[in-house]
Amino acid sequence: MKFQPRPQEAILFEGDGTLLKSKINVKETEVIVTDQRLVIGASGQTIEKADFASVTEGKHGFAAKLVFALRDGSTIDLMAANVGSFKAAAFILAGQSEAGAVPTMPAAPELSQVKNGTAWLAAFGPLFTAMIVLVLAALFWGNPDNWGWLTVIQILLLRIALLWIFLRIDYLSLQKQGYAVKQLGLADPAVLPYYLFSRAKVFGHSKIYGITWCVLVALDLLLAFA
Repeated sequence: MKFQPRPQEAILFEGDGTLLKSKINVKETEVIVTDQRLVIGASGQTIEKADFASVTEGKHGFAAKLVFALRDGSTIDLMAANVGSFKAAAFILAGQSEAGAVPTMPAAPELSQVKNGTAWLAAFGPLFTAMIVLVLAALFWGNPDNWGWLTVIQILLLRIALLWIFLRIDYLSLQKQGYAVKQLGLADPAVLPYYLFSRAKVFGHSKIYGITWCVLVALDLLLAFA
């Protein structure tokens, strides 16, 4: 989603969220909160500060959500991976206090405090996805000797989607830890291994995650064409 701030407009929050149209109708979306408006990528909505009546906290299953009540009587339910920053930004935009305190943005955690468990999960994604695809291929497409080019392409696309999902898990994990990934300049998981090298640069880590990913893919290709 392309976003152009207005003159004198401060971006308070920018990250991944979920637009809740109903309990079962949900859409992943990019959410931007500034001191002037709320922008929702999935619906293309831009709601100005003057249009908000209130913001309240609620629950969607076991997860926290925010309910934006508008002056026209409608409501918008949103969740975000970075809950703390999203909530603080929403209260600032609506001009509400939280528990009697003046709303302020929480301090971002130190880069050195990042948890890297999901980075290793992403690094070994090629191995895990290979095993998952083998099982799914046997269930849905049967004997490899009977596969045509269309089946091979479908399996390849499934593999790429699963690789993206493993990287995406880490990307969302960083947001849940409180990191503003877009402001830090972290690459999108859609660029696959480059995401892991970008992560290493942002957090000052070794490139071992990206190297592991690439080595596993190279071994996979060697085995496939051996």
